[in-house]
Amino acid sequence: MKVEFNYGTSVLTLPSDVRKYIKSAGKNDLAVILALTDGSAENVSSVASVCGITEAEAAASIAFWRGAGIISSADGQQSVPVKSAAAKAPTPKPYTMSGTEIERICAENPMLKTTVEKCQMIFGKVFGTAEYSVFIYLYDHLRLDCEYILLLCSYCKKQGHDSVRYFEKTALNLFDRGIDSTAKLEKYFIDESRRGELEFVVRRLYGMGDRALTATEKEYLRVWTSDWDVGAELVEAGYEEMMKNINFPKMSYENKILKNWHDAGVKTVEEAKQKSFISSGKGKGGKTAEAPSFDLGEFFDLAVMRGKAESENK
Repeated sequence: MKVEFNYGTSVLTLPSDVRKYIKSAGKNDLAVILALTDGSAENVSSVASVCGITEAEAAASIAFWRGAGIISSADGQQSVPVKSAAAKAPTPKPYTMSGTEIERICAENPMLKTTVEKCQMIFGKVFGTAEYSVFIYLYDHLRLDCEYILLLCSYCKKQGHDSVRYFEKTALNLFDRGIDSTAKLEKYFIDESRRGELEFVVRRLYGMGDRALTATEKEYLRVWTSDWDVGAELVEAGYEEMMKNINFPKMSYENKILKNWHDAGVKTVEEAKQKSFISSGKGKGGKTAEAPSFDLGEFFDLAVMRGKAESENK
């Protein structure tokens, strides 16, 4: 069917990736994304008012779209209310609650109920009591907010994992590593993406092929991306500097080079050149490669003459 739009005096523009979520998005989600696109809704309360839904439903839909990577907070603030932080506690495996317990908790926390329903749509599954118990544990015991849960759920799905068991193990692992807020989780995803890109470069430079990286090699990549914010170009430059001084590449050696650059505030190859960290025409040990002290043509001429003299004396 072909239709024509009567745009009037203004239009709404949506990211094309919204189409990927039309099947999994609910009625409220679609209403919320349109309200957000219009720009008139400035907070959860106003979104709920425009769409004619509760604040909990509006917050869950906002978290759904943020988890899908369609929207983000322009001011860097949380777009969804966050539960007050609790003291860190051990993270034992969630126990399976009874259906009655789950109904009671969801009734007390409507936003949690909506969040779990969104996760069911993302994974394309209907959760039982065991799966519900996992989400309740993350929300109620670990104090992970609904936006965090939806963001991680979407990430797992994009990575090809739609198992709640995989989602649970990932969430507990991240929590134990101190990644316990939506802001930290977003940074982790960015770092992971950059680490993957840098790993491709390192494998090519070091001729690693498809072999698994050692724990030490993984740590170097983590430090370069997360701690030092080193880009691929700087890693390549560091590799070239390293090979001017040793015969075989060693990540430990390049790590020292990159650390020196990081400590000096170097972020780009151009800055490394300006601060004389990158030089040209250097040989092993950092010394300038000198031209041979003999002439190759003269050497071969002498060799020929010597051969003739030896043959005449025989």
